[in-house]
Amino acid sequence: MQASRYWIDKHQMLPHPEGGFYKETFRSTLKVEAPWGERNVLTSIFYLLENDNFSAFHRIKSDELWYYHAGETLLIHEIKPNGDLTTHHLSNENPFVAITANSWFASEVKDQSGYVLVSCSVAPGFDFSDFELANRTHLCSEYPLHKMLINRLSRSVTS
Repeated sequence: MQASRYWIDKHQMLPHPEGGFYKETFRSTLKVEAPWGERNVLTSIFYLLENDNFSAFHRIKSDELWYYHAGETLLIHEIKPNGDLTTHHLSNENPFVAITANSWFASEVKDQSGYVLVSCSVAPGFDFSDFELANRTHLCSEYPLHKMLINRLSRSVTS
């Protein structure tokens, strides 16, 4: 059995709208009032990408913490609201990355072969109403210096 299939089956992971597979592993019962509404204090998921699949550019309203578990190196491309681009390498050697709230970010397996298994924790907790999948045309217009990367790692062309 392929290693990625083992993890997908073991954790009953589902396809994620941004690409890859996920399984929610924790949602705190404690609530907090965020500026955009009441949210769970913390949520966490397993997230898996394989081969040339990618997590398309998206953003959320909360900070997101990424933890490496297994597989290949994951590249997480983060575009800050001011346009600065950082490519984080999440791997056995660098097992933790923090993505700032409201940054646009996308991820891919570095060598586009194999898989990577990570966990993502969000505080205040994740809610799909806080999730925005990038519109390729709008994001390229806003950040023209990163047009090639945005075109390669986005799926949505229209709103």
